[in-house]
Amino acid sequence: MQRAWTVAYEPFFVGAACILAGVALLSAYARVAWPWAVLGWVGLVPWSWLWMRHQSLRAAFATSVVCSIAFVGSTFDWFAQALAEYTGLSAVTARIVLYLSSPLLEPQFIALAFVLFVLRQRPKLVSFASTIQQALAAAAVYTACERTVPTKFLGDTLGLGLLGALPWAQAADLGGVHLLTFFLVFANVLLAHACGSLHAQHPRRFAAALLGTVASLMAALWVYGSWRIRSIDGQAGERNTAVVRVGAVQGNISHYDQLREELGTFAAVRLILDRYFTLTRPQVEQADFWVWPETVYPTTFGKPKSPDGALFDREIAAFVQIHARPLVLGAYDRDDVGEYNAAFFLIPDAGAGLHTEVYRKVYPFPWTEHVPSWADYGFVRRWLPWLGTWKPGREIKVVSLPLGEDRTIRVAPLICYDALMPALSHAAARSGAELLLTMSNDSWFSGLEGKRLSLVGTVFRSIETHRPQIRVTPTGITAVIDAVGRFRILMPPDRPQAAIATLVLPPPRWSLATEGGHQWFLIACLAATFMGAASWLRSGPPKRKSGSCSTHHRANSSGATGISSLR
Repeated sequence: MQRAWTVAYEPFFVGAACILAGVALLSAYARVAWPWAVLGWVGLVPWSWLWMRHQSLRAAFATSVVCSIAFVGSTFDWFAQALAEYTGLSAVTARIVLYLSSPLLEPQFIALAFVLFVLRQRPKLVSFASTIQQALAAAAVYTACERTVPTKFLGDTLGLGLLGALPWAQAADLGGVHLLTFFLVFANVLLAHACGSLHAQHPRRFAAALLGTVASLMAALWVYGSWRIRSIDGQAGERNTAVVRVGAVQGNISHYDQLREELGTFAAVRLILDRYFTLTRPQVEQADFWVWPETVYPTTFGKPKSPDGALFDREIAAFVQIHARPLVLGAYDRDDVGEYNAAFFLIPDAGAGLHTEVYRKVYPFPWTEHVPSWADYGFVRRWLPWLGTWKPGREIKVVSLPLGEDRTIRVAPLICYDALMPALSHAAARSGAELLLTMSNDSWFSGLEGKRLSLVGTVFRSIETHRPQIRVTPTGITAVIDAVGRFRILMPPDRPQAAIATLVLPPPRWSLATEGGHQWFLIACLAATFMGAASWLRSGPPKRKSGSCSTHHRANSSGATGISSLR
């Protein structure tokens, strides 16, 4: 009786153990620090091994959905809290919405489970070469899904965690951070096959060959990254390397809507500007130019909506002219189409008084900042009053910023979500940008987890383009990032402060990611996905063998076949 109970429930317990093991490994890997970065190479092994052992597609799908929910619950719980605060939902309701949305937010796990299940049913996939092909196909599908599914908008990808081991992260300059994800998934699938082969009593040299392949990949990426870091550091140490001093101000004022309700519009703007003027003024002449965060000035600049707005505009302009230092600040811009989240470059000019350059945010955050036209209806806004109204800008802009003494620096502004879209920073690098300037507003993240994810995603833009970067936010995390991705926090979160960052501008370097490698890699992944799908459809789904052959196949399949109730 006891043995029958054990046999009946063993798949359930083995499946649950695999899911929990994967959650534990990926949660530790999400710390983005050494030595936890090593876990990225094994974090998906328990789940991959489980998906390859399933006997039905329904079981593989069900466990992949459970894995996506478990991953979101362990890694993105902060997003539920932010969602609750922004929309007014209760914490419980926000979490329910988040968990139900998990398969949409993390669809790559479902795609990987499907591919591993389908390919595992092919009896031909037993050699070393065919196993490599299967791992490559799985990694291609996983990466293509991440890059193309529109519901995956949180900006997360497995490769981000390799920032904890900087040499491994450097390969992002070949094809973007998603190339790192591809390598990680490829390695995890190979290791899952190695585990399965040992359990199925295959020759040990087969598992050893797979382990050797993964170890060689890890070593090759480490050697490449170490060489790249030494090369860029060597250029940065040359005598003719340019140096720029950037003043950053973190005012630690957030929730402007609440300030407006408590103080009124005029008093709220007055409070904000006084804070930033006060923090900037003591050190204003020590920096080449100054940066205030995204939407720090919570109204239109240069196109005032009221006499009070015109008064504030003139006060900001006078501050720039008096101190003769360029100022970059976040505000709103508008035209006949609508309003935009924008960055304003206010440049003192002896002749004209003030020269202004404007960049409009190209990628407003989905729904909270911008609603697509197909969903922008009156009844939708009445049902969801928190929906955003901003319009997207058209393209990246590189601004030539005069610094005095006949010096000029070419700066590419990125506003918050823009910095998570590699195409913009790559286009800026091709247009001659020497410095990436990220203006963000992390104040709607109530904890540090969301702010850290945003910062880590931003760091990879510097690694991919070989450009240093400064990132300024109203409440933290304000940081300076060098051309290889080392970052230094300028000011602790939730503290009003001004600081001056000295940035070394090494000579612009060519990178494959910047010159189209990011897009070519996506095309290759999509091509591999479509070719694999066409091959599968042409040959048809694998047919179950009957009789003793079927019994022999079940006897030799290793490990858990999934949660028994789902089979």
